[in-house]
Amino acid sequence: MKSQKSHKQVLEVIANHPFTIREMAKQSEDLQHLQETPTLTTEFLQRLRTSSENGGKSLLDLS
Repeated sequence: MKSQKSHKQVLEVIANHPFTIREMAKQSEDLQHLQETPTLTTEFLQRLRTSSENGGKSLLDLS
């Protein structure tokens, strides 16, 4: 019989997954840039939009 993970264990697995870690780091970086930017220019917003592009690949392509 296969044992199931508890809710806490599942959350821990998700929190420690490389995709989650990378996403949280990216969000932190984006928030830092937003805090340091007094005016949201078109150029800044374009950079923010494209900063997470990955050559057209989804996260599934990275696993």
